[in-house]
Amino acid sequence: MKRNKKAIMALSFCVGAAMFVTTAFADITSKTGYDQLKDAIKTTAENCTEKLQNYTLDGTITLKDNGNVLVTTSTTTKFDRASEKVEDITTTEYADGKKESGYNYRDSKNSIYYNQQNDTYYVTEFTNKNYVRDFKNPFREDVAGDVEKIFDAVVGNLKDYVIVNEKEDGSKELTGSLNEAQIPVLVNAVSSFIFKQAIHDQARLHVGANDPIKFPQITDGIFVKKVKGKADVNKDGIIESMLASGILSGKDKDGNLHELELEILGKVMDINATTVTKPDLTGKKVEKSTDRGMEEKVISKKFIGKYKNDIVIQKDEKFIKIGERFVEIVGIDDKHVTGRYYEQYKQGYENYENKMNEFKFDAEIMDPYRAEFNAPTDTEEKFEGKNGIHFDSSSGNIMMYGSFKGPFKSEFNRVFEN
Repeated sequence: MKRNKKAIMALSFCVGAAMFVTTAFADITSKTGYDQLKDAIKTTAENCTEKLQNYTLDGTITLKDNGNVLVTTSTTTKFDRASEKVEDITTTEYADGKKESGYNYRDSKNSIYYNQQNDTYYVTEFTNKNYVRDFKNPFREDVAGDVEKIFDAVVGNLKDYVIVNEKEDGSKELTGSLNEAQIPVLVNAVSSFIFKQAIHDQARLHVGANDPIKFPQITDGIFVKKVKGKADVNKDGIIESMLASGILSGKDKDGNLHELELEILGKVMDINATTVTKPDLTGKKVEKSTDRGMEEKVISKKFIGKYKNDIVIQKDEKFIKIGERFVEIVGIDDKHVTGRYYEQYKQGYENYENKMNEFKFDAEIMDPYRAEFNAPTDTEEKFEGKNGIHFDSSSGNIMMYGSFKGPFKSEFNRVFEN
């Protein structure tokens, strides 16, 4: 989706600064409350990405400097996972009164983007089905566990400052608050780093003097003055509302004191009661284009089977086959391709085996032709970065790609038993 550049910059800055605020609140619970809230966050992510038919996410981010509002950005995104439709409305208001808005709509046949500056709707019509993907569950990512451990270590013993109010209907309210004296040195060091990085990113984006967001260039004495938050969890374990705020204090290069206050409000609304409707553009200024989009999905169970290629080396001015590489695809559904990779060497050539001679994979289908996977976490690291499989609809063969270590041939031919 396209977005207004300045709105993106505002959101990027706010989200970067919000990393500490939301993390601090999410982890400043007692052991019981800590586990309850983390479970609620994970349950919410799982339901929104895998279970709910439709829902609405509503969020507002406000950033203030010494009590004066610098920018407020509100976003409402409607997801209809069942019919593959998404609608996104964003509004941003700056301190000088300037307002910007953005609108995006997408389904399997159309993409609609509204450009406020020329009051034009850009409509792209796909001649083939274009798969609409909602956001990914962050807790399914390989690094999620490590990130969680880092946050736990940073927060330390700040797990005693929350009040858990369990209600008769099974829902609960979690609230927490920290003042300046309760925030340890490590948390302040992390928040200072995040803020300075945000300032660096702002400069890298070439924000000029005429930009409506006047970010103070805080460089010295940065510390977290206050953090507080509240989360409402329904009886199904889904966070329906979460409010987090924090105050970051520091001085600019001229010695002027600034207190930056960041407030974030997020809601999950209209669960299984959200309707996404294609906008009526009658009487609007419209520019249309056509795109082939993504063709019908190629990856299907017809690719289940064994594939191989030869392991060849050069020796005594000759090419010699010393073994074979195999890929066995054992399962394919709408979202994943599962299987294993292994190698077999001829007797006398076992010393040519490399560190990635065998592993299992669970690849996520990214588009009609391609599925991607990361290195297995239960074995020694065998390769780095994103790796994947490309499926050839004409030959029935596959190609493995990625940052494999050592010599590797990517093309694999189907092994037919008869």
